[in-house]
Amino acid sequence: MKRDTESIERYLNGIEAPRCECDPHRHELRRRILGELGGRQTMYDRMRSWRYAIVMALIGTGVVAGAAGVALRKYHFIEKRDGRGYVVQSEDGQSTMVVSEGNARTPEQAVQHAQELALLKQRGQRELVGVAETAVNGQHDMTLHSYRYTLGDGRIAYMGERDPNDDGPFTLVDGRLEAALREIEARGAAAPPYERIVQGRPFAFDVRKVVLDDGTKVLRAYGRPKETAGMVQQGDETTWTLEQSLDMPELNPPVVQWAIFDEDPLPPFTRRLEARREDLATWLNAASNPQRKDMVRSAQISALWDGAFHKITADNLHLLTAAPQGTFSYTTNTPPGKKWFVTKVVTIDKRAFCWCVPIEARAGKSIPVILNKKNTLDLAGIHGRIVNPQPPVK
Repeated sequence: MKRDTESIERYLNGIEAPRCECDPHRHELRRRILGELGGRQTMYDRMRSWRYAIVMALIGTGVVAGAAGVALRKYHFIEKRDGRGYVVQSEDGQSTMVVSEGNARTPEQAVQHAQELALLKQRGQRELVGVAETAVNGQHDMTLHSYRYTLGDGRIAYMGERDPNDDGPFTLVDGRLEAALREIEARGAAAPPYERIVQGRPFAFDVRKVVLDDGTKVLRAYGRPKETAGMVQQGDETTWTLEQSLDMPELNPPVVQWAIFDEDPLPPFTRRLEARREDLATWLNAASNPQRKDMVRSAQISALWDGAFHKITADNLHLLTAAPQGTFSYTTNTPPGKKWFVTKVVTIDKRAFCWCVPIEARAGKSIPVILNKKNTLDLAGIHGRIVNPQPPVK
């Protein structure tokens, strides 16, 4: 209890409320609160995913297009696309990249990033780590590759591009592609896996299929090098995978911190609220104005809910960003069984929410977790019922 009290007081004392009610000040307040709650962790970890690179390649207009020339290409900034990143293009117009905001925060950084990747590609200093193949109505449509690059500062970057030997018609694009990806993630059925040699290495493919509302049959296969594929190997009976996506346009910024819990954190949260009810209500009612009251309530909820993450080590705390109609893949060999996919507190429409989604992890299986409005947990509502209940209406 003392730790909870100290945490709440520290959050409140460390935040200076803006004087204005306008949106920029409100956003600034939220940034300060997120900073106090550990929101400074970089988004880069979640970008370190070959499947994310494949998704970007699928949805973009060609993340990398064109064959590499002999001379090193120079790039220039074209435009910024919300939720996707910075579009940069080579001066000869033969290569276009979409550099995610996890890899660049300004157009200048995006250009530098693209030119470093182009240099590494020209030198052959990259590794093929993922392949995505799509078929439409039984006919091959496109193949995209994801490559892993080791940058000069030691970071790992992933970039997707079309297979230069692919002769598919590439018909499933734009809105139709996005609709297909949504349907596959929502109700796609498993299809028989397969293996084939790609660039001299054996790749194992996991396959999903779906029939769209207009009758179009879509099959999508994700392949990884066989020695690293997320398939249960002999002697490894615990490996399981999450296929996770964040579908919450109301969330700003579109990112959450999450971890896997072995126990449901909701009952301990309600017990902490009940144990501190009088103190929490006193602090809340002492707030001098509605703005201060909202800040106090938010700090109380964050301190008590996010306190459950104290036992989570840094390498088990992750970030999930909103890839456009895409998913992130997370594989672990922790023991399967009943788990909870839990996020830290987020603010939606000025109220504190989180996600606490129960899952059943099974060895060798992929578990879909889609975070959306339907499965949010209203922490502000729980706080109000326990700490500041309203009198019954007569």
